[in-house]
Amino acid sequence: MSLLFLVLSSFLIYLQDDANQKAQQAVESKLQGKSLAAWLEQLSAGDDNERLAAAEVLRQGGEKISSPLCRILQGHDKVELRKGAAQALGQLGAAAKSSLPTLFDALKDKDEGVRCTAASVIGELRLDASRSVPPLVKALKDESVDVRTTVAVALGQFGAGAKSAAPTLLEMLKDMDADVRTAAVQGLGGIGPSGGSLKYLINILKTDMSVDVRAAAATALGVMEQLNQPILDALLKALKDQDSSVRIAAIGALGNFGPGAKSAVPQLIELLKEKDQEIQEASVVALGEIGPDAQAALKPLQELLKKAKAELKEEINEAIKKIKIKAK
Repeated sequence: MSLLFLVLSSFLIYLQDDANQKAQQAVESKLQGKSLAAWLEQLSAGDDNERLAAAEVLRQGGEKISSPLCRILQGHDKVELRKGAAQALGQLGAAAKSSLPTLFDALKDKDEGVRCTAASVIGELRLDASRSVPPLVKALKDESVDVRTTVAVALGQFGAGAKSAAPTLLEMLKDMDADVRTAAVQGLGGIGPSGGSLKYLINILKTDMSVDVRAAAATALGVMEQLNQPILDALLKALKDQDSSVRIAAIGALGNFGPGAKSAVPQLIELLKEKDQEIQEASVVALGEIGPDAQAALKPLQELLKKAKAELKEEINEAIKKIKIKAK
C-alpha cells in the first residue's frame, strides 16, 4: 500500500469526520427554544398540526438557518434528518436560493428517499430554472423509479423554463412502467406547448393501456395555453372512455378552456344523466365555466337540481348563476 494512498485515505476520513461534526453542531443549534433536530423530526414525523407548526417556525427562520440546514443535508448520518433538512429548505422560499447547490448535490444522495425529497423541493421552489433544470434532467436517469417520477413532476413545475427536459420526458413515454409514463405526461403538461409534446399527449390519451396515464394526458391537455381542434377532438373522444376517471379528467380539461369549449356543451349535457355523481359534478362545473355559450344546459341543470343530493346542489346553483350572469 503506497504512502500516497494512505495520505489520501486519511484526508478523506478527516473530511468526512469534519462534515459529520459540522452537521452535528447544526443539529444542536437552537430555534425558538428547541433544537433544529427537534423541529426537523417534527416536520418529518409529526401529525398534521405539528408539521404545520414546524414548517412555520422554519419558514420564519429564513436565510439564517439555511447554512445549518445545508450542513445537515450534506453530512448527517441520519436519513430522516437529511430528508427533514431538505424539506425545511423548501419552506424558505426565495431565501433558499443560495442553498440550491446543496439540493442539487442531494439528488445524488445514497438514500433514494433523500433524492426524492430534494427533487420535490427543487420543483416546489421553482428558483432559477437555468441552474435547476440541468441537474434534474440528469436525475431522470436515476435507477430508482420513485426518483425518476418525482423528478419528472418537479420539472413540470418550471413551466416553459424546463423545455430543455422535453426530449428526455418524451423518451420516458415509452417506459414499461405506467407510473413513469404518468409522471412524464405530468411533466410535459407542466412545460406546456413549448416542449413540442402536443401530438404525443394526444396519442397517449387515445392509445395508452393505463387508465392513470390516459387521465394524466387529458389533464395535461387541459392546461395548454389555448384550445385547438386536435385537442378538442381528443378530449371529446375521451368523454366516451370506458373508465370514469379518464372521462372526469377530460371534462375538467374542457372546463379549463371556458367559452372555447362551447362545442362540448351537448356532450356535457348528456353526461348530466350519468349515475356517477363525480361525472355529474365535473360536468356541472365545466358547463358553468363555459358560461353563456352553455345556455342550452340551463333547463337540464334546473331539472337535475330538483333531484340532486345536497352536496351537488351548491355546484348546480353556482353553474346556473355563472351562465345567467355572463349572459346579461
